Amino acid sequence: MTKRSKRIKFLSYGLFFYLILALTWWTLLLIVKNNDALNAKIELIKIIAIANNPEISEAQFLEQANVVKLNHDYTRQRNMIIGEATVFIVLLFIGIFQINKSFNREVDAANQQRNFLLSITHELKSPLASIKLILQTFLKRELPKEKKDDLLKSALTESNRLENLVNDLLLSAKLEKAFIPHFEEIPINMLIEHSVFTLGNSHPLAKINLNLPEDDLVLSTDKEGLYAIIKNLVENGIKYNINIPEINIVLTDEPKPQLIISDNGVGIPDGDKTKIFNKFYRIGNEDTRKTKGTGLGLYIVKEFVAALGASIEVEDNSPTGTKFIIEF
Repeated sequence: MTKRSKRIKFLSYGLFFYLILALTWWTLLLIVKNNDALNAKIELIKIIAIANNPEISEAQFLEQANVVKLNHDYTRQRNMIIGEATVFIVLLFIGIFQINKSFNREVDAANQQRNFLLSITHELKSPLASIKLILQTFLKRELPKEKKDDLLKSALTESNRLENLVNDLLLSAKLEKAFIPHFEEIPINMLIEHSVFTLGNSHPLAKINLNLPEDDLVLSTDKEGLYAIIKNLVENGIKYNINIPEINIVLTDEPKPQLIISDNGVGIPDGDKTKIFNKFYRIGNEDTRKTKGTGLGLYIVKEFVAALGASIEVEDNSPTGTKFIIEF
């Protein structure tokens, strides 16, 4: 939050408390004036009543119809003052709460946009710079075949990284407006095994364990969507990991089909568990973050899960890491 945002927030709080104090003051003042007017009128009626009947008692005076009506009218006025003040204070609290909520949402959106611009700039520039350097190396000198092969593999890796980034950007835009799932009967076991084989080639250092039912579990789902869910959750567990990544994928069909993907990574703080599926949201500060990414992976997962009519929950894994449970 910038200094200007903090000043605006403190100013709004100051104005809010001033309004509360002013309203309280005027409410008390009106109640006092209401009581003074009541007492003055009662005294006037009492003088007239004593003049007409000097022997009238206090109890008899208070039981007179005009005195009873006067007390009733002024009690109602006092209750109206208190009621109006209470309603105004409640509305004021609701208003300031909504304003504060909207303000925080705008600040979060601005921070996420800033983080996204910082991360996307790095994610685009880094592979482009590597590819450019490799090409310049080829142009400037004659290299042995082994060195050429290493550089070409490196360039291909950076090219794939750039392609994945562009695909994620296009996919996130497609999910917002134009994606229509294509449901078909798919053997989930085979799809998971194929996905793991592909991801294993991309991440050879990661250990991916499978626990699948013996019989193929067939579901009516979208092949592209389910693959994107598996890919992003597995890569998320690999990316946010300070140890050798170990991913466990479990598929069950009782009582309902569930896909459980857990990792041994750094885990997700409780305060961020409700935010991680937001577009561009990433845990931590972009200025000090070391992990690569744009904050689109879990957003894509959430959108595909919703499009497939499934649900997703996030839990802490034991002893460390995160567990994602998708129920179809």
